[in-house]
Amino acid sequence: MKQIIDEQFMDCVEAGEKYLASLTHWNGGKTFDLEVTQKLMAALGNPQDAVCSVHVAGTNGKGSVCALLSSMLRAEGFKVGQFTSPHLIDVRERCMIDGAPVSREQFFRAAYVVEQAAREVGVAPSFFEAVTAISFWVFSEAKVDWMVIEVGLGGRLDATNVLKRPEATVITTIDFDHEHILGDTLSKIAREKAGIIKECVAVFCGKLHAEASDVICEVAKVKHSKYWQLDDRFLGCLDLSGLALKGRYQRENAAVAISVARFLGLAETSIAQGLEGVSWPGRLELTSCHFAEKRVPVLLDVSHNPAGLTTLIDYLRGECCSAIRPYKSLTFVVSILDRKDWRTMLGQFKQFSQELEETNGVASQFIFTASGHSAQVPCKDLAAHFRCEGSFATDPCQKALCCALEMATADSLIVVTGSLYLVGALREYVIGAKALS
Repeated sequence: MKQIIDEQFMDCVEAGEKYLASLTHWNGGKTFDLEVTQKLMAALGNPQDAVCSVHVAGTNGKGSVCALLSSMLRAEGFKVGQFTSPHLIDVRERCMIDGAPVSREQFFRAAYVVEQAAREVGVAPSFFEAVTAISFWVFSEAKVDWMVIEVGLGGRLDATNVLKRPEATVITTIDFDHEHILGDTLSKIAREKAGIIKECVAVFCGKLHAEASDVICEVAKVKHSKYWQLDDRFLGCLDLSGLALKGRYQRENAAVAISVARFLGLAETSIAQGLEGVSWPGRLELTSCHFAEKRVPVLLDVSHNPAGLTTLIDYLRGECCSAIRPYKSLTFVVSILDRKDWRTMLGQFKQFSQELEETNGVASQFIFTASGHSAQVPCKDLAAHFRCEGSFATDPCQKALCCALEMATADSLIVVTGSLYLVGALREYVIGAKALS
């Protein structure tokens, strides 16, 4: 596999890019199975087992914990590979080394290698399975010291669960999401996520509902694994004043990351530096957009399920307004995937909008739009179900953002949320990397 002739290097890169573009993305209905990934990794020499790793699952917060742990490990002086999904803008965001996406040449050369391995063993990986294999290959080739690996969905049958023996496993939160795949009760969902727990490998958990906690405890006991769960006493003893991530819920993610970092033996100075230096775009990312000779505050947040939306609303109720200024109007630009509990999310938006008006005199309006993802709820359906004065639908999302900016006043805040894909589609326009027409 490694004997790729130098003169053919760029041809391999281009072939790898075409290969990845040809693969099928998950549509919400595929039955998961580890067999394809296991065969693929075996053909590659199981590079995922050659590097120390931490495996992170959870309904929400797993990407933030990965970012925090990676930042702490880098502060300790380690070379760190970080695998997360999905990406905001560029697929290489899923495969980071020392906080930056790997080069195009590294990534797509690895895609070519993965394609050859898949042909060799006669398997047809999905896009996610291939990107997982690509990342493990890249990390091994780059000789990273640590890999921090985020589960894509669930845990037990997720492609990342080819990791045989991580140094620690993490389950951040357990809530309702992807019920048609993971189960319709918290205990069923917990059992799927507990599938990443390995024999005698410690598992660290965030705050869990009792129903979910009981399952994780049971599996940890059977696996002879040390079990740790976040509580308010531990959280209250931590100095998180330097945490770069916004939102009260990020304090809980940071507490989980700290517990893992201490277990791994990282110095307290490295942990503190990691908290201060962490970056996780699109998660309560408060920035501003220059438009028509005015600069409008914009909050980008990838909340894509009811639990995530609860944390966003909590932030808007408290920290956001008190820490910056009391906004007089909020405009939400929203897109949601149809496999999410979008009706519940619209109910949350409506209740919060009424609360803002009645208790704070803050006006809110909603622009429903399209993220460009094939599984999105049509924006007209969102607006029709929402049925609130001042709400409307428009497509594409760049037009929706322009509408929000045109309506903005000196005391306005625009909130882009409901889907990671929407935030990814608009972030470059908001931060000025691309011009709005």
